[in-house]
Amino acid sequence: QAIFLHKFLQIPTIYLGIGLYIWAGMLLSKTTIAKRFFDILTPFKMPPTVLAWVVIMLAAIPTAYSGASGIFVIAAGAVIFEQLRAAGARKRIALAATAMSGSLGVVLRPCLVVVLIAVLNKQVTTQQLFDNGLRVFLLTAVLSLIAMLIINKDGYSFAPLGDALRGAGAALKRLIPYGLVAAAVSLFYGFGLATHLSEHTAPYIMPGLLLALVIYDRSWSAPREHALLGPDAPSSERLWPALLDATRESSGHIGALLTVMYASVGLGGIVERAELMQLLPQSFGSIYLTMAFLVVIMVLVGM
Repeated sequence: QAIFLHKFLQIPTIYLGIGLYIWAGMLLSKTTIAKRFFDILTPFKMPPTVLAWVVIMLAAIPTAYSGASGIFVIAAGAVIFEQLRAAGARKRIALAATAMSGSLGVVLRPCLVVVLIAVLNKQVTTQQLFDNGLRVFLLTAVLSLIAMLIINKDGYSFAPLGDALRGAGAALKRLIPYGLVAAAVSLFYGFGLATHLSEHTAPYIMPGLLLALVIYDRSWSAPREHALLGPDAPSSERLWPALLDATRESSGHIGALLTVMYASVGLGGIVERAELMQLLPQSFGSIYLTMAFLVVIMVLVGM
């Protein structure tokens, strides 16, 4: 077991990145950003299944930057579920969209999972994986849209375009300051610290960016929504509990995720030493049969 675990101990920056990504995700959960994104979509009055698909697609972007699908679900899952239910989605559709909202982004740049695979497997590069990951994303997007359209029972009526655009524009204006704060932090890292955002630097930039967003959200943007001691409580009394809760939650999730990772390595070592893989044929004789087998195995492992 020590030999197998030693392979992971050789790349400590990956684990540091995991911890920072989780912290960033927990900081995101302390803001109203997810709710404000929904406010942009709500005026269009899309059928619940179509809205669920749109949410799944849009959620892929923050998932890619949070490094792990579960982190985004923890950070924004409650808002996604509640908003979809409020839009008229059936409970099963809302649950499915909430669970899948943290799935598609894991194949997009700069997801840490892909970087980890490239580190452990020298036969591939992050560029190759992300290029093909984009194809996987597009294929899954099309298939999930077809599935949503098949199960749609609410028709295809939408709000008048003019009214929808006015409502979405008003909601977008409330989100623009967050974008400006994020841009300012990114520029500070890029030009002040010569650290531009990429799959290698994202774990170190995202926590700083989310810290700035939490400070803005709690202190200036929506203080009344977050006030713990009344609407007129000082900003410090709204901000500090949020940072403390996010850090406390991060600690538990970091420990849980790293435990799963090293337990998986240990189990993999047992499988390898038991020579179970030698029971499989050297070749399945078909690319499609091989992929089907791997998909089944990955679903079981992923569960």
